[in-house]
Amino acid sequence: MAVPTSSLGVDIGKKAVALAITVLVLWIVHVIAASLPMLQHAPLLGGTGIWPLSLTLAIIDTVILVALIQFGMGAGSLLRRAYPSFPDLGLIVNLVMITIVMSLAYKAYDGVLLPLFGGGPSVPRNELGPLANAYMQAWQQWAQTYGGASLPTPFAIDEHALKIYDAVFLVLVAAPLIGVVVLLLRNMNTISGLVFHSGVAVAGSLRGTPTAACTKCGAGIAAGVGFCPHCGTPVAGASASPAAAPALPHCPTCGAEHGASAKFCRQCGGALIAAK
Repeated sequence: MAVPTSSLGVDIGKKAVALAITVLVLWIVHVIAASLPMLQHAPLLGGTGIWPLSLTLAIIDTVILVALIQFGMGAGSLLRRAYPSFPDLGLIVNLVMITIVMSLAYKAYDGVLLPLFGGGPSVPRNELGPLANAYMQAWQQWAQTYGGASLPTPFAIDEHALKIYDAVFLVLVAAPLIGVVVLLLRNMNTISGLVFHSGVAVAGSLRGTPTAACTKCGAGIAAGVGFCPHCGTPVAGASASPAAAPALPHCPTCGAEHGASAKFCRQCGGALIAAK
């Protein structure tokens, strides 16, 4: 069943607001966790080379990424139902969201995944996470000001491990992006038709002509039309042919027509024949 265009925007808007609130709350948790001294001063986790701070932030970022994926799946489902003639639209939305998520994950997981690829003296820890350098500078300043402990020696990642990490995420980002391009090219005729019909609907609304959307192909339909002119689907609540104008009372003697409430002819005075 097609989703009405008016409710489609409302439903997606609700999901977007819920996503924004979720991301905002999790980002506040992210900032608070990053400022906790117990995490900043925690030693490496065994022989993994992973800092507890990096692992904690990666877990929080994972929840954010899951929320983004759920939003994409929900929006894609609504769009599939709203445009049944374009079944790949939902998949395109999902692939776009996966591309965004993988791009964000590249920065979110570097402090956790990079050490697992190997160690070496080439890349210091302040090159790993997007906020790691800022954390280290703030921590060092705090230590100098209040006499706290100095930073431990940063864990290092070799260039070979960094190249492997970059290559893995390049594939993870490029694969769904290529899928989006392929689906867009495969559905170019459908996209062109939807854009054209949407333009017709907008033009009709600007002219003051009420329009509705076809439940099958999504094309704009003028008010009073019984069938979609593009796919032939019956329009719910519309008549196949416009209703005829009601007949007016007329004089059987001179043929003059009169208002609906008239009973005698104003021309000859004869009794009028009631409208049928």
